[in-house]
Amino acid sequence: MDLFKDRKVQFALDLICTVPTSGTGNAYPSPRTIAGADYQHTDLKDHFELLKDIHTLTLSHVRAFSGWFMGGENSTLITSADMQVKAIDPNKAGNIGLVNQHKICLRRFSGTLHFILKNHVTRSSYNSFLPSIKICLYQDEVTGRQVICGLILLKMAMEVMKPQLVINHPSETRFSLL
Repeated sequence: MDLFKDRKVQFALDLICTVPTSGTGNAYPSPRTIAGADYQHTDLKDHFELLKDIHTLTLSHVRAFSGWFMGGENSTLITSADMQVKAIDPNKAGNIGLVNQHKICLRRFSGTLHFILKNHVTRSSYNSFLPSIKICLYQDEVTGRQVICGLILLKMAMEVMKPQLVINHPSETRFSLL
């Protein structure tokens, strides 16, 4: 966990590690303007941090966010059934172009997460995820290449590293000496 926290700061991975859990993912007609600069503006709400809110954030939330940034210009915040990386145009005018640029950035960060994980765990640990790799495997519709979503893979790894553990214990019994 410390490795990913350090890398998050070093590589500015907070954009991809902050996962929205509600909203549609649709782009608004106009961008947000902050201090005179235009930024992408989408309907993504209720963000949770992957490295802090490990058990609050579900795998379906992470897969839905991944489907949003891997999908096309009209993709929404739902789990993508086709698992396709869609081509998008980052040079479009207005907010759509800014949103597309943001999605491309998130795709790169996803690859970065994948290779940070792959390079810092043992080969046998990495290979243990291969039987369930289908849930984080996308196919590029243009090139036909298969792309592993590092965000989904990291969430799967975190469920192994930090399992949700619930301990039931009997209520505290107090003894008194007479």
